[in-house]
Amino acid sequence: MRKLWHHLPFAGRLLVTASIALLIAGLVMVGVAARQDAADTQRDLQQTLAQELGTLPNTLAEVVLIGDFATLQQTLDSYVARPLIIEARFADIKGSTLVSRDNAYAGVAPEWFLSLFDYQNLQGYTRISVGGYEYGQFHLTLSPRRLADRVWLRLLQHMAILLLAVIIDFIGIWLVLRFGLRPLKQLEQATAAMAAGRLDTRLEVTGSPELRHLIESFNTMAKAIQSGAENLRQSEERLQLAINGVNDGIWDWNLHTNEIYFSPKWQEMIGYADKELVGHLETFRTLLHPDDAPLVFHAIEDYLSGVSPIFAVEFRFRHKDGSWKWILGRGTAVRDVQGHPYRMAGSHTDITERKRYEEALATERRRFNDILRGTNAGTWEWNVQTGETLFNERWAEIIGYTLAELAPLSIETWMRFAHPDDLKGSADLLAQHFAGTLDYYDCEARMRHKDGHWVWVLDRGKLVSRTADGKPLLMSGSRLDISAHKQAEQELIQARQAAEAANQAKSAFLANMSHELRTPLNAILGFAQILRQSPTLATDQRTQVESIYRGGEYLLTLINDILDLAKIEAGRIELFPEEINVNNFFQELKLMFRQRAKQKSIAFEYQAEPPLPFSIQADPTRLRQVLVNLIGNAVKFTEHGGVRLQVTYRNAQLQIAVHDSGPGIDPTQHTEIFKPFSQTGESRYKAQGTGLGLSITHKIIELMGGTLTLHSEVGQGSCFQVAVPLPANFATPTEAPSASTSQKAMSGYIRLVSGGAEKTDNPHPYKILLVDDVADNRTVLRQLLQPLGFECAEADNGETALQLAPQFQPDLVLMDLRMPGLDGQETTRRLHILPAFDQLPIIAVSASAYQEDHSTAHDAGCVDYLTKPVAFTTLLQALQTHLSLEWTYRAEQEQSPTPSGPPLSTAQRSKLIALVQDGSITELYDYLTALAAQPDCPADVTNLQELAQNFQLNEIQRYLEQQP
Repeated sequence: MRKLWHHLPFAGRLLVTASIALLIAGLVMVGVAARQDAADTQRDLQQTLAQELGTLPNTLAEVVLIGDFATLQQTLDSYVARPLIIEARFADIKGSTLVSRDNAYAGVAPEWFLSLFDYQNLQGYTRISVGGYEYGQFHLTLSPRRLADRVWLRLLQHMAILLLAVIIDFIGIWLVLRFGLRPLKQLEQATAAMAAGRLDTRLEVTGSPELRHLIESFNTMAKAIQSGAENLRQSEERLQLAINGVNDGIWDWNLHTNEIYFSPKWQEMIGYADKELVGHLETFRTLLHPDDAPLVFHAIEDYLSGVSPIFAVEFRFRHKDGSWKWILGRGTAVRDVQGHPYRMAGSHTDITERKRYEEALATERRRFNDILRGTNAGTWEWNVQTGETLFNERWAEIIGYTLAELAPLSIETWMRFAHPDDLKGSADLLAQHFAGTLDYYDCEARMRHKDGHWVWVLDRGKLVSRTADGKPLLMSGSRLDISAHKQAEQELIQARQAAEAANQAKSAFLANMSHELRTPLNAILGFAQILRQSPTLATDQRTQVESIYRGGEYLLTLINDILDLAKIEAGRIELFPEEINVNNFFQELKLMFRQRAKQKSIAFEYQAEPPLPFSIQADPTRLRQVLVNLIGNAVKFTEHGGVRLQVTYRNAQLQIAVHDSGPGIDPTQHTEIFKPFSQTGESRYKAQGTGLGLSITHKIIELMGGTLTLHSEVGQGSCFQVAVPLPANFATPTEAPSASTSQKAMSGYIRLVSGGAEKTDNPHPYKILLVDDVADNRTVLRQLLQPLGFECAEADNGETALQLAPQFQPDLVLMDLRMPGLDGQETTRRLHILPAFDQLPIIAVSASAYQEDHSTAHDAGCVDYLTKPVAFTTLLQALQTHLSLEWTYRAEQEQSPTPSGPPLSTAQRSKLIALVQDGSITELYDYLTALAAQPDCPADVTNLQELAQNFQLNEIQRYLEQQP
């Protein structure tokens, strides 16, 4: 076997070894499977034994109890007849025994197999007891032979299959060795032929991939050997071609004769043709730059004498055109056996471009250093892995040191001088930069100066390289002294805080002044509204009351302008969008300003370019404020011609243009007029306002996200254009809004109770508690409400209101917010704590117009907020919202005494209807005044004058159309 093994080729040995390993593995697998089958058999026997012993007592109990041993013997025999049971035995308590055995089954598995895999009989017993009395024991023996036979037969089958596989494997090995390795024999023969000198020997590429690769390698080697002689012959020619082909010039110097071979490339490098130069040392010396000759020959001497181990020197060579070329000369010497040089050869490399680049780089470096000196910045480089650092001199100067004083330098140098509170922030920024979440490291920190104070510095840097495993390696950056900047920043913060404090003080002052001014205005405008309703006033008295009311409204407008400006400057103005009917909104503006325009004898035109939406979402108060200001200015400054209001809706924007033919505005003042308290034009116009309107208008439009532009020339009029992005609804609702009815015609209310109606002349009028520390304010509210049928009680402070409320049992409270002692908010809270008053509607009435006061009142429990001076219509709307009532109105005949004069003539009625339809309220009132002055004053004039004074044009037209 050993001899056969030694004769086998490597592939054969590999196949035989694999086959033996396969055989051993198969045997092991068969053995493991047999062992597992044996374990499974024993487990099955145990389960069967446990199952049999568990059911036997119940089966045998009755037979044992009656002592029927014949039946018991039959039962034992039936158990032994089962495949796995070979013995069943019963022994009673007296010693009697019944046994049944089965020794007929011999089995096929050999004893060594049973012993090897531990196939043993399994025994067990159980007690037979009835009613707690034991009658005997039942023993059972199970044999694994039948199961072992099945395992033995399965093992024989596996062994047969394994043997067949080994036989097939060895047949395959024989075939491989017989036919598959035939190319190896051919290769051996071809190698012998090559050794005999037949260099053209080639083999056919056949066999397995490994053998094919080996044959191809042999053929390649044979081809290479065949071409070796030819390559050797051409080696001199190839060497020459290589010398000519490289970019370097080659020289070969005979040290004894000083003759030098210059390659064609060597000569071409300095502008000469091949063989144009004499090959001698003097030629080299002549071409060498005079300043570089000592350096070059000194380097040659040092190298030849052994002082320098290599020869490499840079010098200048003169080109044929007279320019100088930078050359890198390198060479090596050939020495004799005594070590004396007799020949030296080397190369010349043109490094002119490299020298130019180095010079440019040096220039850039000088420029960079100049820039660094100009920026007064320190620089640093840091090896993150080793901690080594490089600082420039300026880095040390910032903290009062020199680099020599700080040596040795490392990252610890920075950490030693950094403020302890800033180290963590710097470390966090570095970690983020190393992780890639920050592009740059940018850190402000404090450094301890040499004299002990702290210097603020700004370190900026960037990681420039990483290690092979991705760790940060090199980082560089700069350092700036920002102490002066930090000082200025601190001063700026202090100045900002002072400005904010001043702004808050100004806002508080304006809010307080607004409250103080609105309080008396509430009395002025309140009593003016009461007087306007009096039917006993003479015409001149009514005119005086109207003058008082208009003056109060103008003063209120000025207060609102100042307050709005303060809100805007403090950033506290807010918008409260709601749905606005576009047509109604602009029609009201048209009627308002058409009257003003007619009073000045100028035209007013309103142009609505379709399609206009039915409604828009906007703050109606602020939008009306913007347009009233722009149109009012246009009317005020226009003496001739007219004013045109143009409205369009394009690109989801409400676009409004206000044109006028006024004096125009100089383009140099287009920016100034939007500044607070700035006015342009003639002095007679400046006296009519504060100069806040356009400033507030401009800021409100910006707050709404829109733009305000001005186009104007002196003498050419002006055009203010507004563009505001507002959501719009083009769908028209099915129900038209109901027209409002003037409070002048209001006579009282109907109290709604449980879905029905109860008139106010019964004993249950609504009770309203008026809480205000100013008596005039309470009087105004009382005189407005009592004529309508409300029962009123008054309290001049919060404590009084809390005492009065349980007695008066009000249905609603009008609560002033600012009162001495217990203010309105706290009074509201305490009222809602009182029994039965937790749902009492309380309406705040305050002279403060700031939105935060609205929020504070709402948080305190107020259901609504009215700003002083309180408009009568606003008050009535609030009452209708929070009380269950419907307003009643006087019949036409109740609004005026029965007329005693003649009726209106047809011409007079037509004239009045025309004035009403034209909206000419001033001309209408003047015409009615003229009719009243006639001796035969028509009976209807008094009623019409009363309606005209309250601008009830719809009521006037209805009144005229109803008259015969």
